[in-house]
Parts: sequence; structure tokens; C-alpha cells
Amino acid sequence: MTVVLGQDRHNQSCEQCQSLAVRTYHLHEDFSPITYQHDLGAEEYASFLQEAQVPLIPPESCSSSSMHGAAFVPGMLCAGFPEGGVDACQVNPLAALRPAPTPASTDPRPRALSLVPSTQGDSGGPLVCEEEAAERRLILRGIVSWGSGCGDRNKPGVYTDVANYLTWIREHTAS
Repeated sequence: MTVVLGQDRHNQSCEQCQSLAVRTYHLHEDFSPITYQHDLGAEEYASFLQEAQVPLIPPESCSSSSMHGAAFVPGMLCAGFPEGGVDACQVNPLAALRPAPTPASTDPRPRALSLVPSTQGDSGGPLVCEEEAAERRLILRGIVSWGSGCGDRNKPGVYTDVANYLTWIREHTAS
């Protein structure tokens, strides 16, 4: 299997795209392509990632009718600015992962770093948060699952909540 980074349409060529071979993968046995619930897989490959610093949004806000409504189900997280404007899909898709600067901000919302586009069809990248107790230590919080548009108002990116799947992850990555 091969994944293509930087391409948002399956039937179009892309000068900036990069193809990567996937060595191994395991898909969650309960994944629903209709609801995207259990949108989780374990893959092994090298990649280049892009980044966007976005706030985590409480689940009750994401499941409200003004955001994602009933499409936001248990086992999901969402992150982004409700007012829109910032999303990883707006950044160079082939930029190498590097520590992100932490801008001074009066915004009290917890920050996360999304490392791939979260538009429809792009999936699998990490959503990480800096651990409060240990500066510069990152915690994997989510995996890009789905989104509507790119940086659109009231349409934050939706992520699989990794904490809900720790047992599954351990079972499929232990070797």
C-alpha cells in the first residue's frame, strides 16, 4: 500500500505530492466508513508532516448543532478555532516536522498541534499537546479523522481520541 501526502483529490496529479510506502498496517475492526467512529489504524512508514497550532474544543461544543451535530460521536475530539482561519491544510504539506514556537497568548484554551490536513480524505496524522508538567514533552491526544472544509467557521477538525483506544493500540503494536 502507498499513501500520498499533499494530494486532496484522488484522480488528479500533483507536482508537490510525495508517495510513501506503508510497511505494515492494522485497521480497527469496528471502523465505520459511514460515521467514522473507530477511525483508527496502526501504520508504519516515514513521513513529512505540516503543523497548525489550534485549541482543543469541548465535546459538548463539537456535538452542538452549530458545529458538527450528531456526526460528532463518542471516541472523537475536535480542535480548531470556532471563528475559523487556521488549519494544517493551509500550510506547506511537505514541511518537515519541527518543534513549534509557542506564541504568547491570552487565550486560555488548551493548545494542540495538528500535524496534517484535516480535510475530507486526509487521515492518520497526530494531534499532540504539550504536557503541562514537563515542558516540551508532547502527548499524542488524537489522530486526524475528518473535517468539513479547511479552516472554516464552526467546522473544527475532528480527531480520533487516542485515550479511548489504548488497549487496542497496545494489542496491535506490541511485537
